Amino acid sequence: MSTQTEPKLVTQIDFARAGQITPQMKEVAEREHRDPEYIRERVADGRIAIPANIVHIKKGMRAFGVGEGLSTKVNVNLGISGDKADAAEEWKKVKIAEDFGADAIMDLSNSGKTRQFRQQLIDETPLMVGTVPMYDAIGYMEKPLVKLTKDDLLEVVRFKYPRAGADVGEVAPPAVSHFSGIAVVASVVAPGIDVYCVTAIFSGSAFWLIDCLHYCSSDSDWLNTSWVPSSMASSSSEIS
Repeated sequence: MSTQTEPKLVTQIDFARAGQITPQMKEVAEREHRDPEYIRERVADGRIAIPANIVHIKKGMRAFGVGEGLSTKVNVNLGISGDKADAAEEWKKVKIAEDFGADAIMDLSNSGKTRQFRQQLIDETPLMVGTVPMYDAIGYMEKPLVKLTKDDLLEVVRFKYPRAGADVGEVAPPAVSHFSGIAVVASVVAPGIDVYCVTAIFSGSAFWLIDCLHYCSSDSDWLNTSWVPSSMASSSSEIS
């Protein structure tokens, strides 16, 4: 008798590859006017992603599909910065995004400890919520930029995003290139990549984020959280 245990199904792609259609796949299929099996097959193949953290799902998140054969998704950038730390103003933007039919909120808060604003965002909005760990690392760790290590960023990635319910995370192209073996040629398109590049220079390694990517791809805490290269994230339809 075989003692091999059944693999644990955690993410949407786990269920899809096991031939199972999840409630989120059904929801995406209904929204996109597609057959649920069409969604499942493409999730299994990696051609459709459903960034739906199960923590956020329990709070009332609506599932959205991104990828082949689906409608274009609209992402709204907002967040608290050192230039304007006004959470009430950012919440007005959140409500406008919801009222006008946006699909995702990218929280680009980059000043101080931003956890409270992000947690409230996850608690209250049914839209996909994305984050940029590099923006948060300096404020959370209370260290100068040049003193940050890969372990510092990994701590932020592990404990401040998936377990809180974030659905999408953004990483820099050099890390994606090394991890996937695919050459990524991209300009510095956002402040987070500026920070990444400076940190890479001072750490002596262009790929110190790789440990974070390995963690994200193997640990069940990620709970259906998706990660995208920042050059891809910056090319999507956005309202700032």
